[in-house]
Amino acid sequence: MPSVCLPDGSSRVISPGLTARELAESIGRKLAQAAIAAGVDGEVRDLSAPLPEAENTKVKLLTDRDPEA
Repeated sequence: MPSVCLPDGSSRVISPGLTARELAESIGRKLAQAAIAAGVDGEVRDLSAPLPEAENTKVKLLTDRDPEA
């Protein structure tokens, strides 16, 4: 199964086709509400885009506090 690495150093196994929005929801309701985009291996993507099915993809859920958002 593919996994993602989060900014706090933790990792999560994800199912194929999981979106960044679904990842945010699995982490917490407040994060899911605040998230406006996702940084995936340094590239900003829409929350509705499926996450890559690769090992150790770096994902940062972006809110209005992040300059790259």
